[in-house]
Amino acid sequence: MIWGCMAADGVGEMFVCEDRMDCQVYVNVLEAVLLPSSTRIFGDANLNGVQFQKDNAPCHKTATTMRWFRDNNIVLLDCPAQSPDLNPIEHMWAILKRKIKEHSTTSKTALKNALINEWYAISADECAKLVRSMPKRIAASIKSKDGPTKY
Repeated sequence: MIWGCMAADGVGEMFVCEDRMDCQVYVNVLEAVLLPSSTRIFGDANLNGVQFQKDNAPCHKTATTMRWFRDNNIVLLDCPAQSPDLNPIEHMWAILKRKIKEHSTTSKTALKNALINEWYAISADECAKLVRSMPKRIAASIKSKDGPTKY
């Protein structure tokens, strides 16, 4: 499992998780990786007021996780369950997957190295394009009454 974040200005840090992702592992990842990501993306380690979009995975919704977001003054964007069209990171994973298919990885270590290299090679332009596409994605989702869209 990999964890990563992005904004219109580029990708943040990526973390390869080899453990089962439960709420404590997730909070540890947020603590250790989200702050450096804020610095990487925005040039500022202050998370106060950052808007964060997460999916509705069970470990993302626990009291422990929600308390961490509250304690760190991070604003959570509401997102309907089962709505990958409305989360730009889901499309970033698709880009990463296409890039990884170009590699001939024969070991777990080679795959991990390829993931890391390709993640950090994703341009700010690609990120900005995904973020700019959100109004169209939202409109398409509304029009389809939360059914499938072309995205």
